[in-house]
Amino acid sequence: MPLFLSEVVLNRDNFLVTPNPEMFMRWFVLLLLFLPTLAHAQALPDTLEGTFEEVVVTAERMPVEAARAAAAVSVVAAEEMNRQPLSNLADALRLTPGFAFLNSDGAGTPAAATIRGFYGGGEAEYVLLLVDGRPVNDIETGVVDWELAPLGTVERVEVLRGGASPLWGEGAIGAVVNIVTAEGPQPLRASISGGTYDTYFATGSGGGAWRGRDISAYGSLKQYGGFRDHAERRVGLAGAQTDLLHAQNGSLTFSTRHSWTDADLPGPLLGGALADDPTASTPFYRFDGVDESRHRVSLDGRWNAAPQVLLEGGLLGGWRNSDITRTLPLSPEFGDTQRRSLDGGQLEVNVQATIGGLSREARSGMRLPARLVVGATGSLQSLESAYVPLLLGTAEDYLMAVLDPNTPAQVEGSGNRNAFAAFAQVEVEPVQPLRLVLGVRYDKLNDDYTADLPEPTASDISHTALSPRAGLNLRWISTAQQVGHLYAQVTQSFKAPTLDQLFDQRLVTVPFPPFAISLSNPNLSPQTGRTLEVGLRHRADLVPGRLHAEASVALYQIDMEDEIDFSLQEFAYLNLGESRHRGVETGVSLLVGTGSRVFGTYTYQQATIENGDFAGNYLKAIPRDVWSAGVSTTQGPWGGSLIARGADRIWLDEANAIPLDGWTAVDAKVAYRLPLPGPAATLTAEAFNLFDATYSTTGFPDGSGTDLVFYYPAAGRQLRLGVQVVL
Repeated sequence: MPLFLSEVVLNRDNFLVTPNPEMFMRWFVLLLLFLPTLAHAQALPDTLEGTFEEVVVTAERMPVEAARAAAAVSVVAAEEMNRQPLSNLADALRLTPGFAFLNSDGAGTPAAATIRGFYGGGEAEYVLLLVDGRPVNDIETGVVDWELAPLGTVERVEVLRGGASPLWGEGAIGAVVNIVTAEGPQPLRASISGGTYDTYFATGSGGGAWRGRDISAYGSLKQYGGFRDHAERRVGLAGAQTDLLHAQNGSLTFSTRHSWTDADLPGPLLGGALADDPTASTPFYRFDGVDESRHRVSLDGRWNAAPQVLLEGGLLGGWRNSDITRTLPLSPEFGDTQRRSLDGGQLEVNVQATIGGLSREARSGMRLPARLVVGATGSLQSLESAYVPLLLGTAEDYLMAVLDPNTPAQVEGSGNRNAFAAFAQVEVEPVQPLRLVLGVRYDKLNDDYTADLPEPTASDISHTALSPRAGLNLRWISTAQQVGHLYAQVTQSFKAPTLDQLFDQRLVTVPFPPFAISLSNPNLSPQTGRTLEVGLRHRADLVPGRLHAEASVALYQIDMEDEIDFSLQEFAYLNLGESRHRGVETGVSLLVGTGSRVFGTYTYQQATIENGDFAGNYLKAIPRDVWSAGVSTTQGPWGGSLIARGADRIWLDEANAIPLDGWTAVDAKVAYRLPLPGPAATLTAEAFNLFDATYSTTGFPDGSGTDLVFYYPAAGRQLRLGVQVVL
């Protein structure tokens, strides 16, 4: 039975295929549309391939056509994002194969990514987020704040799924996401919208030439009143970019970006309270929230030193100030609330040389037999952290409490992570349809931490990692009607323990001596994973100029060792886990004419525990089935989209005894361009969770061995009206 006609069920040893009627019907229609391209394949010149290829820079730190990458790559263009109902970048990534997002405040924020069976639970991150090739993950945890992506200036979003440590280093295990912002003069754009739950969203961007230099700027402000009690959120973004030098053979660009977040955190609800009122928040979380600012400046240069020799370099500086108040539910009747003050800084320098080329332009001139990329990065990350105990008690204690703003810190300290990496990759094309890549990266990390309170202590540890990669891409068919590529790669990736996992000083109250302990462990080692991945991409003209189809399938297996998990016996983080991640990621898209698109994605991810008492069980909180489907269109002055998405088969515990109900949500957007002379003005109407579905994307048991479960309810129907103006 063909793979795409079935639900793929994976066990620990083999790929198994079992029939599923619903999946059969879903894919049968797509198969009927796809068959004509296979029936009429002819050995004609390579005309289709040059028409539809995108350029991707994340896959191998060099420009490469998406279809020719030796990895699973997706590209989301700004034009397509404009048709969709979006609150943040996570909403756009939900519609790419592989991604699912879990959230805790009911409205999609803070969003936590799951991909290829990896989920950090808000305490760590397995996705590396880049803005124009520069990382923006948090220093202490590596967590991504998806609301801080500058959507108003996005040209495209490039997604590389799978282990990418051979070129991007630690943490790039689940995926690398690169936001590419627009360059050069841009029209002035402004938008404002508002809707249910006291939501307001305003953005502005534009650019032009000033004294012979290109300059651009953007800003946005979001206010969200909250689906639940104590869930208000305010986020501001601002940034600018200018060319300091722009010559025929090189450029030097300065950019700056800033953000501010003031958000309440409503916390989870027990199952009974969830049924009574999903919009409520328990007293334990009445003080929880985040108040922080982030600032980054960067200098990036490019120099074409010689024919087919490109030198690139960058210097990045950043700093962050945060006050974070969070409650740990020690039991359903008892909470522990502390405020953390965190100041962080970052300095990074990188250099890279690209020598040679395999592009069509290179073939017509001087062509080297290969393209080589070599480079190095160095970074210093520092943080100062202090915890202030605010409250420890029952719900009644929280209801009656008045916090003392002058409470002194109980613990405080400072730490650093110094990192150096060198990488190299070569690509060779022995024959034109075949592209081979070999790469390797060496990383060295040195972490140190000095505790000042409650008593002076110091820790200093180092880790090294060697991450190799080998891959290939074969264009197995190329005609005037269709082009198809097969790819495969083998990689080894690693994820270093976060600074918080190593050194976090927060003390947790326990009912045994010493009655307050820290969960961190400075003896942790990096997690490592070996990935084997194969896949295909296919594009075809079903009706030349009128109907175009694209399809992709990726199959992978990742074996993880030394995984960091919490040990109840030691009451600390330890390297005690082993897991196997297997899955299938599929995507199909039909382009109708020049203005309409029908698409669908389905991801099956099986992440199983490979050792310990629960060997053979599924990892908690990871949905095995993730899917999305929709249609978007632009017809004359009208445009918009209708999108359905969902997830199913989720366990909330490692014993696989507590399931989470699957869910489906539908979002929609309608846009109408006003027939006005001069500036282009568009009215928009967006709906999130259009049919007001009741569901939770994640949760966790209370840990006492009872049936009590904490849930994070999703928001009900949200409506938003707005206007966009382009000058």
